[in-house]
Amino acid sequence: MTSSPQKSAFSKHTQEQIQQPSTTANTNDENPYGQMSLTARLLVFLLVPSATGLIGLFSSFLQSTRTPPEGQEPHTIDLDRDFMTPFLLGLAFVIVIGFQTGGFRVAGGMT
Repeated sequence: MTSSPQKSAFSKHTQEQIQQPSTTANTNDENPYGQMSLTARLLVFLLVPSATGLIGLFSSFLQSTRTPPEGQEPHTIDLDRDFMTPFLLGLAFVIVIGFQTGGFRVAGGMT
């Protein structure tokens, strides 16, 4: 009864949507903010892990400058423990965030 005018209005709307180009299928040229450039990705993959590794190494250096209490050995700097472990954890963090965001894409640029 009243559903036939609604169906025709709905079918007109559907036909209009089919004829219009999709706004979600933008290429990177049309939407420059949709995805990070390769240079930016490389910087993220190098800077974040390197910064965490250097912070770990620096904190170990600060700990080694303190005089240990009586009966304890002085702190030694270990490159594997102090730099590589935070570096690898930072790298894993960046990789997981990269997968979760679809390659560091903006929410509007994901298809």
